[in-house]
Amino acid sequence: MPQTLWLLRHGHRQDFADPDWFLSAPRRYDPPLSDLGLKQAQELAAYFQSETVDHLFCSPFLRTLQTAAPIAEGLGLKIKVEAGWGEWLNPDWMSEAPETISWEEILAEFPQVDLSYQSQVAPQYPETETDLQRRLETTWLALAEDLTAAWVVVGHSLTVTVLTRFLLGQDLPSAPAMGSATSLTYRKGVWRLRETPQEIG
Repeated sequence: MPQTLWLLRHGHRQDFADPDWFLSAPRRYDPPLSDLGLKQAQELAAYFQSETVDHLFCSPFLRTLQTAAPIAEGLGLKIKVEAGWGEWLNPDWMSEAPETISWEEILAEFPQVDLSYQSQVAPQYPETETDLQRRLETTWLALAEDLTAAWVVVGHSLTVTVLTRFLLGQDLPSAPAMGSATSLTYRKGVWRLRETPQEIG
């Protein structure tokens, strides 16, 4: 069981900066970070320079990889790409299963990725909210027993809110903004909120 857990929401995304991006995008549901998001990723990396991190997990979406990469580089860590931490595959948001960046592109663009790591969970489109909750809980339970010390998980808004609800038994006092970090600590068999969602960038 990790003793410290940081849950990050990816930085600001390009389709929020430019709504027309979606119309001609090669992968409509896998936007990159915007210029602001790239700045936030660098500022998150600077934040973690003063922290000890043992494991860095990341959703397989491009915006989360771009958020995680500067952190990995700054800390000399490998990125464990875990599909179980991915975006909610909500059919109201996505008309089909999202196409994400290919492994060939990941390896070319993100040399920090841990090739030895095997994703524990494979999400299935479409998902209900209950499916998402079950998937995140299953991912957590598959990983938490074997990996200790300090983790960073780079995911999405619901990665943060659903997982903290599961661990704390209550909702966060505020929703996680893009480019924010939420931290929890595990002491005497209980998870506690150390820092509420803070927008770093």
